[in-house]
Amino acid sequence: MLQMPDALLMLQAIILGMGRTLGMVLFLPFLSRQNTSIMIRGAVSLGLSLPVAFGLWPLLVKAPLSMPMVMMLAMKEVMLGALLGMLAALPFWAIRGMGTLIDNQRGANAAQQVNPSLQADATLIGELAERGLVALLVQWGMLQTVFMVLTESLDPWPVLALLPDLSTHRHEILSALANLVTQALVLAGPVLLALLLVELGLAIASTAVQGFDVYASGLAVKTLLALFVLLLVSPAVLEHQGETAIRWWREGLPAVLGLRPT
Repeated sequence: MLQMPDALLMLQAIILGMGRTLGMVLFLPFLSRQNTSIMIRGAVSLGLSLPVAFGLWPLLVKAPLSMPMVMMLAMKEVMLGALLGMLAALPFWAIRGMGTLIDNQRGANAAQQVNPSLQADATLIGELAERGLVALLVQWGMLQTVFMVLTESLDPWPVLALLPDLSTHRHEILSALANLVTQALVLAGPVLLALLLVELGLAIASTAVQGFDVYASGLAVKTLLALFVLLLVSPAVLEHQGETAIRWWREGLPAVLGLRPT
């Protein structure tokens, strides 16, 4: 039976082990509060953190830490987990950005431009595309690949060490975040091109037909055309983004953060 000091050390080990996982889970779309309950997120975080906690247990028994030091290390772990989560979520954000751009171009998100109280990312096509990518990764059995970087980060960034020096990798990190818009534009390119051609045709028609309601007609036509083009390109887009996501989690993300020796 565990004594009180042993139980306290075990609690500290669990807290330190869960910090990085919790920080990462907060930014993963398929584990967001809109899609999962706090119990599920907590269970996933605990399950992923138990091996780390058991590894910390003998270290804490050998050299106990003060409570302020534990809290400082826990905050550091959450910050590192948030960084990992933001970078790991980039493939999901890119395909969601694709849907947002399409919805904006077809006029479905016009209300958000005049009503800031609406949810900022309330986009139907973006939500559908993001869930489609998650479903595809689940079908491939590769969704758990997103957590590979969490395991790889434990060796170069030990839990009981202070905040690592990321200054040498800040350019790569910022470039990866900045590339998000480019990826979204590339994915949405075929649909956006078709919608721009429709708008050009409607603009020409409005000059030839007096009283032609371009906005009302354009919204219906652009919606139908966007859905039709999406139906044609979505299998290829989802497959490409799924392969890109796996390659990013396995190779790109560890290289950006310098987690693997060169």
